[in-house]
Amino acid sequence: MVDPLFLWIIKVDPNLDPALLEELNAVLEPVKRYTLVVGSNTNYGIGIKPGGWRDGQSGNNLMEAFQMDRVFFPRDRQYAFDMVSRAYAARLDRVVLETRLDADDAINISYFSVLYYTALKDLVNYRISDFLSNDDEFEQTTDDRATRKQRNGKQESMLRIKEVQAKWIYWCPHRHIQWNPSTSFYDPNNDPGMLSVFESPNVCVTPGLTLGLAVGTNETDVPRYEHTHVYWEISRGNFKTGELEQQHDCGLIPTTRCAVFVEKPFVSAFRSRAMTSAGELRCTI
Repeated sequence: MVDPLFLWIIKVDPNLDPALLEELNAVLEPVKRYTLVVGSNTNYGIGIKPGGWRDGQSGNNLMEAFQMDRVFFPRDRQYAFDMVSRAYAARLDRVVLETRLDADDAINISYFSVLYYTALKDLVNYRISDFLSNDDEFEQTTDDRATRKQRNGKQESMLRIKEVQAKWIYWCPHRHIQWNPSTSFYDPNNDPGMLSVFESPNVCVTPGLTLGLAVGTNETDVPRYEHTHVYWEISRGNFKTGELEQQHDCGLIPTTRCAVFVEKPFVSAFRSRAMTSAGELRCTI
């Protein structure tokens, strides 16, 4: 059996009500081949502190969950354990992408296609890759493409010229749709809420925030910031000197390519400003 392209790891309260858990498992049944529901209050990756799949902390947390019988989905525990074990064993010699998605948010599936394309283009050693980066559907800009045109009679082809490889890259959705639970236009007892489209000029929203690590890059090699500061600090020229300057150099030229706003698809993420949102912290009802 071929392993899936990615793992969807859903963290829930270890003491989640069994009725809710059964309902969640039923919803996830069509995607059971690559989905795990794990009872854990510990999260790694895409934050201020290092820790994630590459350095083993996230994988160890899953292994402990198996030992403590806190993997609630899929029902075929042996299949899930074997799949996770293979991914854990391959974490050092494969490119690793980790994407954040909170429980009340969503991501445009086409956004993942962009991540895969860019990772193959910029995080994989070009000496061992036959990947040809000439797909306009997934290219985000035209000024950083490492390609050239070769004319041969009436035929024209795009050939990649790649002289550098990234050590790590951050990606963020540039535009997202946000749902707010109430508006001033409807009866409070029958209020569907309001949808708005936002374009963040220098701020990464949490849904879809992704960190990619090339082979040989450690978690501690990557600069870490709150999601609101990632793009500004790394890509928009809060220019650093000395040790910080070296840490912000992901290997790409120009270094503004180290933190990327994804422009296509036009809307990459959906945010729900429900009462469970972090933005509602300390909100008084």
